[in-house]
Amino acid sequence: MNRSRENRAKGILGEEVVASFLIREGHTVLARNFRIRIGEADIIARKGEQLFFIEVKHWSSVGFSHPLEVFSAGKRRKMRAVAEAYLNRNVSLKGCSVSFCLAFLNEKRELNFYRNLF
Repeated sequence: MNRSRENRAKGILGEEVVASFLIREGHTVLARNFRIRIGEADIIARKGEQLFFIEVKHWSSVGFSHPLEVFSAGKRRKMRAVAEAYLNRNVSLKGCSVSFCLAFLNEKRELNFYRNLF
């Protein structure tokens, strides 16, 4: 398997683990891999009146000291644009609050979920 396929398979596995976690926690998964020209959200979920735009990372070694390191200014701008596009397409959700999140899986498939990062 080439590196690109390995990374994609790892990403799919990570998204499956995170989606299962969210469902167990009472969330409804609204979309996966929602893409617009400028960027994407790996998972969009809802719990009550809150929407979660989630970046999923599955690393074999910890390469950052804080979850915000994943979200450069450019990445934050892209995630906000994705959220705005999603809400424009789903106007019934515009009253919901929005949380930008990171779901981090380590090599043992242990999940750390960080909410409200920005």
